Amino acid sequence: MDTQPLSIHLKTIDELDTRLGQGTPDVVDAIWKSQGTRRKYLSFATKFCSWHNQEAYAIYDLNIWEALVAYRAKDERFAFRNSECNDYAGFLAIVRRFRKSYGLEDYSLKSIDKLLWRVGGRAIAERGKARPEAPEAV
Repeated sequence: MDTQPLSIHLKTIDELDTRLGQGTPDVVDAIWKSQGTRRKYLSFATKFCSWHNQEAYAIYDLNIWEALVAYRAKDERFAFRNSECNDYAGFLAIVRRFRKSYGLEDYSLKSIDKLLWRVGGRAIAERGKARPEAPEAV
């Protein structure tokens, strides 16, 4: 990751600290969509925002995506379309839906991130390197 252009970009985002404190999902989009290589920066953007406000931002990475897809494949109660992830708000809604679908509302988004990351990592290890297709935006 080329950190210098990214750090310069972060400085240009209007009211970044205020928006992070408020937990506005569009700040994730402001970080990752502007860099031209959208997939490259999404994971960074969600982790950056999560570490600033762990209860407002869920983390996206390939392990977490893998876990969500695995749950979707095994449980018709938890359904979503890849197209719902065209922006961060859609992805966040899916993670929150996961939390609600499985009665995990008492757990923080940070705890849900850890659960999904571990489940996804195991699924990847069991299947090998092949991964489910991520949505275009992600």
